Amino acid sequence: MNKLKIAGIISVLIIAVMIASQIYLAKSSQCMAKSIAAVQSSYKQSGNSPATQKKMRQFFSLWQKNSRILPTILKHSELDIVNESVAKLPAYLKDDQPSDFDAECDMLKMQLIHLWNVEKINWENIL
Repeated sequence: MNKLKIAGIISVLIIAVMIASQIYLAKSSQCMAKSIAAVQSSYKQSGNSPATQKKMRQFFSLWQKNSRILPTILKHSELDIVNESVAKLPAYLKDDQPSDFDAECDMLKMQLIHLWNVEKINWENIL
């Protein structure tokens, strides 16, 4: 009976951790996608302005915070692709390359949403 209780407690803990990681991943990927959309919008409106720089720093801060936690949930290869896109943004912004910056922002938003889609619990990911 004692072993059954321990197995039940462990099962509940595993499910709780899975649910918490799903919630965290959903919220963080959506928040980062919205943040990069704000950077992109600011760039379209005012170019490489102080407002755009501020939004970019906010996004980088958010990315740095989440990039410490996400490797415990996701495959590193998925994060490497996002890291590459994040690394390209400052160069495009500095060199004032609007089409490249816009394209990289779109790519980054798609990759951030993909992080959630590849890990969420649904039949497609289970089967």
